[in-house]
Amino acid sequence: MDAEEKARRFAAEAKARAADLPRIQKDTLAEIVRQLQLAQQAVIDALSATPSEAGQRRLRNLQQELERTLEDFRQATITTSTQGADQGWQAGIRSITAPFDVAGVSIAGARIDAAALMATRQLMTDRITDISLRALNRLNGALIQNVIGAVPLSDTITQVQKILGGVPRSRAMTVAYTEIGRVHSISQDAALQNAGHIVPNLHKRWLKSGKLHPRASHVAAHNQIRRYDEAYLVDGEHLRFPRDPNGSAGNTINCGCHSIPVVDGSSFGASTIRIGNDGGIRKVKLPT
Repeated sequence: MDAEEKARRFAAEAKARAADLPRIQKDTLAEIVRQLQLAQQAVIDALSATPSEAGQRRLRNLQQELERTLEDFRQATITTSTQGADQGWQAGIRSITAPFDVAGVSIAGARIDAAALMATRQLMTDRITDISLRALNRLNGALIQNVIGAVPLSDTITQVQKILGGVPRSRAMTVAYTEIGRVHSISQDAALQNAGHIVPNLHKRWLKSGKLHPRASHVAAHNQIRRYDEAYLVDGEHLRFPRDPNGSAGNTINCGCHSIPVVDGSSFGASTIRIGNDGGIRKVKLPT
């Protein structure tokens, strides 16, 4: 395999691996939505099943059922989110090692510290627990209004749907989407730093997300190329990678951008990237 073929395979695999993170995030968010729908239906079923019970007894039974339901949701969502984070972590490492593997270059051997993954798992657990407790308090308020006769059952069911379909859903999805993406970027960067000590002139390239309405500043950062150990400049901030924990919330939360490794000969649209021994970068138009 000649150098041009190695570069071609490397670039193709780097771009292919960029699709792993959105898939992991999509699957995780779909499961969170499913768990919320299960919780919503369980609360509605409990409300509908006990209309003839005396007030205090009915309230007590409903509150117990509500606590069980929200605890089931909390545990299931934590499991789903942390599994997504684990998958994102491994996918971040593969996004660097896989392109080199297909190009026949070994960069194996260095161990990546998983402390950031453990910290993220704990953060997600704490935030989802907080989301569940807040939802429980709001749902309890709705139940009390129904039991005392202040609000009819139909209106209470509507409230339940709004409560579980509103803030808890959006916050849980934001936490999972952002933090899974963050650990992916952190492990990717660690693998990239390891590779940079082995591969000469290794660089990286910022790619905008495929979202319908991406941040204008992230679109402006699209195709920035930096040395593997240098930061990108995004909206006036120096970010080592998308969702850099040192970046501002406005520049990192819900960011769907990617960073991919770049070597001499990597494709760049209809051009090829050439990296000189001095680190200089130029784009050479491919023959048609």
